[in-house]
Amino acid sequence: LICEEPHKVSSARVIEKSLAGTVLGNPLSPLISSATVLEHDQPTPKNQDFNWSLAHFDEIGVDGLQAWAGKYAQWGPKFIFPAVSIFSRDNVFAEEKVNTLSMTVEAAGTLLGRQLGEEITYKPGKKPGPSTSTYVYRCLAVLNVYWNEIAPNCVGLARGLAKTYNATKHYNKGKYPEPEVIVLSSKVLEYLVRLIALYLVDTKGHLLDKYRKAPGLLRLGGWHRHLAISFDENGTAIPYNPSV
Repeated sequence: LICEEPHKVSSARVIEKSLAGTVLGNPLSPLISSATVLEHDQPTPKNQDFNWSLAHFDEIGVDGLQAWAGKYAQWGPKFIFPAVSIFSRDNVFAEEKVNTLSMTVEAAGTLLGRQLGEEITYKPGKKPGPSTSTYVYRCLAVLNVYWNEIAPNCVGLARGLAKTYNATKHYNKGKYPEPEVIVLSSKVLEYLVRLIALYLVDTKGHLLDKYRKAPGLLRLGGWHRHLAISFDENGTAIPYNPSV
């Protein structure tokens, strides 16, 4: 990111003359200088900010960072860059999160490749093939984390996220979702993208273990209960009724 700031300086090479040719002086002239973000101090993170971390550097290790660097060229343009554009800003609208992060999930699903059982999410017809929900399903299947009671299984959650994405992005893809559905989907997608990133640096295969069983993602579970919305097997948003 480049920040341009206007400055004014005087120089012997820049002079001001009268119509008669008399030198009146050396006026201040605009000068544009550039600086990068790296040249500016960043505020120290608050202690509570670290509560959002899914893993710490000592858990990821050098091997994990090397793995991340090795995948950067392939995963950067369509997965990392759009995600960073969302996570680096405050007060982003939920609709923008849904649209942008869904595109990153589509990219991740393409890069991860075919997963067992994904055929159930294919487009129907003479030539069935991957749909939007298929790419979401691939990410969910690879992670295999515990999503509380947001959906009965990965298929329902994949369909729910895909329906929310399509309905917010495309004019002719169904009724515009209720605010609660959009917010819940945005929260799930935030965690989904972050967990995929964690998966990419998990060289020892244990960083996701604590999220694969109850209570799983506690903050997301809190949002789910607050919004009181779930997805059924078909991805339809339904009222959330806590199991007894």
